[in-house]
Amino acid sequence: MSGALRVSYGDQLDSAGARTYPAGAFLYVPAGKAHTMGADVNTIIIGIATGPWKTHYEHAASSSEHHHH
Repeated sequence: MSGALRVSYGDQLDSAGARTYPAGAFLYVPAGKAHTMGADVNTIIIGIATGPWKTHYEHAASSSEHHHH
């Protein structure tokens, strides 16, 4: 794992209010909780889920933000 992941809750990334998770951090997201993720640097994460997991990629023109639900 490397880089730093920015996470905010809701359907739109709140860059100012997003929390940053550095490499090695743990993040728990409750089932069905809409959230968005982005990164300012190349970032590798390991995602593990129990049950259904959906990922929606939206390529922003000026960033590498991905939206996950």
